[in-house]
Amino acid sequence: MMVKVFESDDLTEYLDYETINLPEDFNICEVEEIVDFKKPKKLSSDRHYCSMRVIAQYDLKKKLRKSTSKLACSDSMGGGSVLLKDDSESEWEDIIPDSNTEKKFELLVKNKKIDY
Repeated sequence: MMVKVFESDDLTEYLDYETINLPEDFNICEVEEIVDFKKPKKLSSDRHYCSMRVIAQYDLKKKLRKSTSKLACSDSMGGGSVLLKDDSESEWEDIIPDSNTEKKFELLVKNKKIDY
């Protein structure tokens, strides 16, 4: 189930609730995020992508986030062809108050309390 988390003039962000994974360390939550762009973005190869699929991890105890995988996709909602794949893991980053990342974090915390 896709849940819209944030919308602006440039993009819309979603969480895919069906991909939520809480491993043995129940403080680290992994989820797929979809970023839909209102206008296609251009890669250095001159190809255009309309959305990104991001695998992100959230430390629910320390209020941190990092991405572990990013896919640039030719169609909206993470569909079409994968034009670029980046499996480099980012560093843990603080979740900034009143940001779209904080909205995603709050939904994950709420989901953990309801489902687990």
